[in-house]
Amino acid sequence: MEENEVIDLLRFFKEFNDVKEKEEKKLPYHVNVIEELHIDENAHSRILLKFLMYKSARGEYEIFQSLLDYIIRNNKGKNTFKNIKIEKPVLTQEKARIDLWIRDEKYAIIFENKARNATDQESQLSRYIEETKKDKKYKNGDNIYVIYLPKNYKEPEDNSWGNYKDEFKERYFNMSFQEHVLPWLKNDVIPNVRQKDVYLSSALLQYVDYLEYFIFKTNEFQKNMNMALDKKIEDEFGFHSDDKIVKLMNVQKEIKDVLNQMDSLKIRYFEELYDEWRSNTVKLFPDLHPNENIQIRYWPITQVQIGNIKVYISGGHTDPYNCFYIGIGPILGDKRDNLKSELELEEENNNGIHKSIKIDRYKEVYDFFKKLVNNVRESKILKDFK
Repeated sequence: MEENEVIDLLRFFKEFNDVKEKEEKKLPYHVNVIEELHIDENAHSRILLKFLMYKSARGEYEIFQSLLDYIIRNNKGKNTFKNIKIEKPVLTQEKARIDLWIRDEKYAIIFENKARNATDQESQLSRYIEETKKDKKYKNGDNIYVIYLPKNYKEPEDNSWGNYKDEFKERYFNMSFQEHVLPWLKNDVIPNVRQKDVYLSSALLQYVDYLEYFIFKTNEFQKNMNMALDKKIEDEFGFHSDDKIVKLMNVQKEIKDVLNQMDSLKIRYFEELYDEWRSNTVKLFPDLHPNENIQIRYWPITQVQIGNIKVYISGGHTDPYNCFYIGIGPILGDKRDNLKSELELEEENNNGIHKSIKIDRYKEVYDFFKKLVNNVRESKILKDFK
């Protein structure tokens, strides 16, 4: 692409954004608590878990049953989900790294949530199936079910299934948020919520509104804005002739070329930032084994070792949520709650505890890291680890 063509594209991006801001100002006042909390992929799993856990006064899991009924109606002739009878289900989220896990006496259901378009990990579904089969109730695997939850329809990668793809073709349902979750909640769940269940009703309405307004932009006001943006694109690139499809695809390729070049530039900027952090860590903490066993372009970005504990910065531009993670690990589960409060950390994973900071606040990252290192040094809770 020629230099002047790149300049024209960048000019168009600015004009397009101006139109978008103008159209957004026309939208009516809109507040959604879920949007204000900036939820991540795990939060979608937690919300769905709360809905499925709902029990009526008669002790019935009505929303869970509604989900099964919906799957049976929409699973293209596969009727294996009819074998599931709700008795005493145990519902968990992020246990054994499984997004949602429902286990009952005679069946187990694995939910894999891709609401934010996260990529499939190697052997991911296979690992979850193997983990479920460790319980003797499910060791044969024929009473295990898989529900895949992508944002828009897409199938799991073959390598995620391992050797299980054919075995599970009758006990698998692709329940995309746009095609299935949203219509199920709107048409099957909300109309049947009792008037007295105000908190459940309000939570469902907020979540459906969040999906419609902020994720899929399918309400009437958003549709009008999208029409105005489509017109801006069509007028700019002349998408009115018989060959408009070809023209559109050519422009898409040109835009991808520009974005790829920007990605390369972004990687260089981040590498410069990582180099600066590593250099500062060596100067500030020479006695704490700074950056041992760390390679360029490998996470963690920078770290120190205090006894048996690593204090680190990880994440960045390769993270799907555009966050840096500043934390410590490994930490035993029984110490995590007290440590999170003491060290001003908020989240945890299988290895330790951490705090996330968005990329647009990257200047705060290293200051928090320095503070965390010093606090870990002084921590009385961690004295046995040092």
